[in-house]
Amino acid sequence: MEEKALRLSAVFLMILTAVSFVLLPKLPALHTWEAEAREERIAEEEFAQSQVTMQNLKIKEQNEAAGAKGELSIRLPEGVTGDQIAVSSDYVTQTIRVEIPQADRTYFDSYPVLGNSDYIDGLSYTRQGETGVIEVTTNKVYELQTEYDTQTFYFNFFDTS
Repeated sequence: MEEKALRLSAVFLMILTAVSFVLLPKLPALHTWEAEAREERIAEEEFAQSQVTMQNLKIKEQNEAAGAKGELSIRLPEGVTGDQIAVSSDYVTQTIRVEIPQADRTYFDSYPVLGNSDYIDGLSYTRQGETGVIEVTTNKVYELQTEYDTQTFYFNFFDTS
């Protein structure tokens, strides 16, 4: 009986050794795969945290006597110049996208969007990394003219029809 148990132990050890020789070279690849999956999961969580859902902004009425150069105006964050503002228009969705470096949600609490435009159906804000993004939805397609000075970025809407 002892001899039979000894043979079974020897066979078991041989099988375990063979499996070890087959799987051992694959362990670094498994570790790499697990590390990459963990890094991707962390990156997705950080991206999700940096993406704030679109929040509505209000336009603070500005009277004509205030000397406004445009129908809408946005104060530039400290250290940001007007040429750093990216503006794009999507004529299909009637949306104007304004990307402002260093502008977070609290920035617009201190420096609201000023103006008095009847062309706007919606004004919302989100943050992408270090850039604040304002989306202006208009009631129809308008051509947009922008200009800026040292402190303010101005928007004028022109009817294309």
